[in-house]
Amino acid sequence: MNLTAAIFRHEWAAPLWTRFGTWLHDQNPAKPNLITVLRSHQVFFERIDAAFVSVLDMTQASLLEQFGTATLRTHLLPTRFLAEQLNIQISEEAKLQSAEQSRIDETLIAANRKPWGDLLRSYRKDIDAAELSLRSIRMYLATANQFASYVDLGAAPWSVGQIERFLVEHSGARNNLSRFVSFCRRTQEWDVSMPPKGGVSLAPIKDPLATSNRLAGLMTSVEEAGIENANRMTIQKILATALGISLNAIKALSANEFTSSKAGLSVCIQHEQIHLPEELIPYGQRLLRFLQ
Repeated sequence: MNLTAAIFRHEWAAPLWTRFGTWLHDQNPAKPNLITVLRSHQVFFERIDAAFVSVLDMTQASLLEQFGTATLRTHLLPTRFLAEQLNIQISEEAKLQSAEQSRIDETLIAANRKPWGDLLRSYRKDIDAAELSLRSIRMYLATANQFASYVDLGAAPWSVGQIERFLVEHSGARNNLSRFVSFCRRTQEWDVSMPPKGGVSLAPIKDPLATSNRLAGLMTSVEEAGIENANRMTIQKILATALGISLNAIKALSANEFTSSKAGLSVCIQHEQIHLPEELIPYGQRLLRFLQ
């Protein structure tokens, strides 16, 4: 103990480390691997020494901020020691709050280098203004981040097909996602909304890779032969697969449900207006010619 005590910078840290060793011995004097257990917690006291100028700076809040619940759980014996010897009690509620905050921070850090990172941080500020619980904030952010990743969100909004597909595959996310959709409509001025329950008919993608390969194959065959030579069924399959909409819904379209404007081409499917991505516009135009 005397040798290891010399590594501490502050005068109060070495005696605290020594007291912990004595306390640990008193808990179970006959424990055969007592020294090994003691050494395993040395890093905890080194971090305390580095983080705090005075032992008085150690509080429930400061320990949770410095270590987080995971580290405190790993060093349960030092945590018990501080509670018994210095009366620094860390409540279960405080631990839960700290864990929620850590998960929020992890979500935002993970999104930092993503195209939607700035949007997610703005969303966090918007949620903060509502004075919600940390648990609610964490759930809203997690769902928004999951959805943004699913649709690879960038500077342009998602399509109706994409959000429909997401809700089919993540049916429990509807309530949490609704807030994010409203936020994007309000702050980004995007023409987006939550699809009605039981709206456009979708089926979960059982094999995303196979679906992606099938779509690539269909589009390649059309490009090789020339889109002007593509048959109606192939065009319908491409649009259905790319938009994540049932083939029957595409087959049921009429020419009146297509709208062409400076912004591009859109189509109304079961009362939902879908703006076709730029790469799908030629296929939409080809289908429209079949219908006219």
